[in-house]
Amino acid sequence: MLRSQLGSNVTSVYPNLMQGLYPLFQISIENSDSAAACRDNAVSAMCRMMSACPEHCPMAQVLPEVLKCLPLVDDHGEDEAVYECLTKLFAAGVPELVGGAGRGELVRIVTAACAEDSDVDDEIKDKLKSVFGGATI
Repeated sequence: MLRSQLGSNVTSVYPNLMQGLYPLFQISIENSDSAAACRDNAVSAMCRMMSACPEHCPMAQVLPEVLKCLPLVDDHGEDEAVYECLTKLFAAGVPELVGGAGRGELVRIVTAACAEDSDVDDEIKDKLKSVFGGATI
């Protein structure tokens, strides 16, 4: 409940927060682990915003940029928030995720996250497999 209340209280600044996070999505992650961690954290923050108040997020603009940055590269402590967001948006039938290019990106992301050599926690992999393994994504 507190999470929902907080999300509702900050929605007026969502546009400013999104503008501030967007440049972090463009960071080149090839140069350092800290750059990758920074981008991973920005993606996680955006996912938390989308989970808390999806109606205040311009999904057509935001979701494709988030999907391009997945799966996370360095900060796997953020995996749970990110994949919880994707599952929630998928279950809600968000068109930018369940159709067109979003669907293809979702398949790519879930396949990579659930790969045997993935650094994603096994419990999260199991959740992803249970949600997306039986679904025709």
